[in-house]
Amino acid sequence: MSSRSIARGRLAGSTPATVVALLLVGCTQTTIVPVTVGEIEVIPALLDALVDDQSPLAIELRDEEGNLLPDRPVRWASLDPQVASVDDQGVVTAVGPGQALITATADGAVGTAQVTVELRPSVRIQPASVALEAVSGRGGSVREILAVDNGGGGTLGSLSTAVEYVSGKGGWLTASLAEESAPTDLTVSGRGSDLGPGTYTGRVIVTDGQATTTVDVSMVVTEPPPEIDLSRSSVPFDATSGGSLPSAKNVQVTNGGGQSLTGLGTQITYSGTSGWLSATISGGTAPATVTVRPTTSNLSGGTYRATVRVTSPVADTRTFSVQYNVSDPDPPEAPSSLEVEPRGNRRMDLDWEDESDNETRFEVERRRLGQTWTLIATLEANEESYRDEDLQSSTWYQYRVRACNGGGCSGYSNWDSAWTGF
Repeated sequence: MSSRSIARGRLAGSTPATVVALLLVGCTQTTIVPVTVGEIEVIPALLDALVDDQSPLAIELRDEEGNLLPDRPVRWASLDPQVASVDDQGVVTAVGPGQALITATADGAVGTAQVTVELRPSVRIQPASVALEAVSGRGGSVREILAVDNGGGGTLGSLSTAVEYVSGKGGWLTASLAEESAPTDLTVSGRGSDLGPGTYTGRVIVTDGQATTTVDVSMVVTEPPPEIDLSRSSVPFDATSGGSLPSAKNVQVTNGGGQSLTGLGTQITYSGTSGWLSATISGGTAPATVTVRPTTSNLSGGTYRATVRVTSPVADTRTFSVQYNVSDPDPPEAPSSLEVEPRGNRRMDLDWEDESDNETRFEVERRRLGQTWTLIATLEANEESYRDEDLQSSTWYQYRVRACNGGGCSGYSNWDSAWTGF
């Protein structure tokens, strides 16, 4: 009888069922038995993934003696499918944050891989909305700085911004990031000075190409407050002391802002001598006119100053200055043709001719023969006579007259004398 040998061999792709084959080779009979899996290595043994990632796992099979075996079917399973699931081909799907153990089983041998799942990167911005305010036609940009960080897992980088408008005119909104990676700052700026009153809305979009977050932005533009505008900042007047008053001058008051400029009024403050100026306003609502005029010329030569304040309960006060230049006049011409006529023994009547038109007063002087001249009367301008009474009888009296104004006095008229009689 020929010899028989029994050999244990490996069958690629064989199942756990025992397969016996008898091979007759000459006088030799051979029996082949499949090799059992002794060890399974899952590659990689540690897997990091983000939610929704899909990652294939590989395996290496070895027998009990550590020899590498050809691939054969294994059974895949997840011990925590709410974190990570696995299909029959060993493809792992990340489901939710946490850790899960994935197993591969064959012939009673078990291999494992630990999967750690994190949330995907998420753009988180605080605060989530921005409300900006501006005044139409006033100022520049208004801005607000927001904090940007990663509200998920992984790394949040390559950030960029975009702007879109929801309602109203566009062109008023800008956004910029301090850095391209989180955490960083987002500066949202709005320019409302070029917009009319109203509410404008837009949004800022921040994205890394996958994760995206928007920030709602509103811009409320209000009408500017009332503002007093004056047509001039200073008003000059010139006059001659004791002469005619200068003509009135006007300052126009308009509303340089918005809304309604109401409650207008005027106040005068003086620097030095007071009471020489009038300032009246034509109405309480702009546009209006402030009329200013000096009220007297009976001032000594010099410069007089005042400030007119234009006020309103709804706007800031504005002022303009007034300068009144008063010059001394030339002295008047001396009166002429003085005549003195006695009336009884205790009265003299004087008459003369006024030779000037710029006097403010006449001064009448008297003396007895050989004595000193004495001022006995001051008369108003344009007077040409005077009655001197209660005189001493039987006495010679001499008289003279001169004209005066702020610039000085004239020379004296001719003098004349008369006897009062007994």
